[in-house]
Amino acid sequence: MDYVDDVAMNAFTQGQSTAMTAIIQNDVSRNQLTSTLNLARTGVMYYEFPDPEFSSQPFGVNQPMIFPWSTLGIPMWPITQGDTMQFHNFSLGVGPPPYPNTLFEWSFPGAQPDTSNAPNPMVTYTDTGWHPVMLKVTDPFGQCIMWKPQYIYVQPIECHMIAAWQTLNVKANSARLWWQQEPVHYRYQIKGRSQNNPNWVTINLPPGHPPVKDVYGLQPWTGYIWQVRAFCDAGMVSSSPWTPLDGFQTLCAAPDTTAAITINSNSVRLGWNAVGSADHYRLRIREISSSNWFIIKPIYGTRRWVYGLQPNTTYVYQVKTMCDTFEEAGSVWTPFAGFTTTGTGTRLGEDTPDVSVSPNPNTGSFEISLSKPCEDGFIRIIDLSGKLVEEVFCQVQSTYQFEGYQPGLYLFEVWNEGNSTAVGKIGVR
Repeated sequence: MDYVDDVAMNAFTQGQSTAMTAIIQNDVSRNQLTSTLNLARTGVMYYEFPDPEFSSQPFGVNQPMIFPWSTLGIPMWPITQGDTMQFHNFSLGVGPPPYPNTLFEWSFPGAQPDTSNAPNPMVTYTDTGWHPVMLKVTDPFGQCIMWKPQYIYVQPIECHMIAAWQTLNVKANSARLWWQQEPVHYRYQIKGRSQNNPNWVTINLPPGHPPVKDVYGLQPWTGYIWQVRAFCDAGMVSSSPWTPLDGFQTLCAAPDTTAAITINSNSVRLGWNAVGSADHYRLRIREISSSNWFIIKPIYGTRRWVYGLQPNTTYVYQVKTMCDTFEEAGSVWTPFAGFTTTGTGTRLGEDTPDVSVSPNPNTGSFEISLSKPCEDGFIRIIDLSGKLVEEVFCQVQSTYQFEGYQPGLYLFEVWNEGNSTAVGKIGVR
């Protein structure tokens, strides 16, 4: 029979319809035909709200009902990406929990998890837009399915670009990256690289990490660039734009180790490890009882003789790396290191009977005379910066000529068989 309104409904007169309705309602064997439960089971009526009439019905074929929070049968109000929703099962005839012999099969496209067998599951929506929801209920008497094609609308999170960021605490091998946190931020992602390396390094920070990251293992005296962005949802779907690039340059690194390699009465040979970014080094030294530093610069290399020291005296020294020619970028000084000269030798300012300088002072030309043979030795002239000006190996003669010296104060040492035997000053006017 064609049940279209203008055909089936006009197949009977009004009187006939009234008579049949009365028979159905008054006949015990027929009066369930027009009940809400029967109409819902047969699909004649689309049942959406629980009817108190059937709240105590026994188990049977169920009409599934989905009920997220407080609304049913209408499109869900917008929720925000990343929100978690709980759906409640209000199927008819399933009885009280724990619903024995009843299987619930939920489907939530666009959510995590996207399926569930719990009566009242909780899911998190990660995909934006409209999403359907399906519930299939099965018991020993049969099954029933409810499908709502557009039930949940998920709007994207407005995850704006981070408003402020900067680099702090820059050192030779580390730096601190900081940015401004906002309430909608769930987690962060950082990427960075050195300016001479095209490969980015990405760091995914865990949820709840504060808006700061200390990075280590950097190369000294090297330029770096970095960016940060926020994710505003647990699924890392809604992200802010990357911040513009921020840059910094690590500091010049000081040598890791220093050592007094050879210690004599009036001199010392100091050494330190090489720093890859070094252009040259500075050295400063003083007696431990003095506050006046003697600075030697520039030093190209990692070894340096220092002359003109006092015998039997304790000294402290430090080394600094300079990473540019103009000495604008220097490391911190190394920690204090010390040594004590040996007890033999001549103290500066004392008479040196074995050596004489004439004339002294002079105008740039002078001679050094030795009263004792200089076997397997040499004479060194050093300026006040510690730079070796001239070195003459001892011969059979006892007098040695020196010329062409600029005005200033110089030190001389006479070395004989590996030991400094005489030390003195030379003044040039």
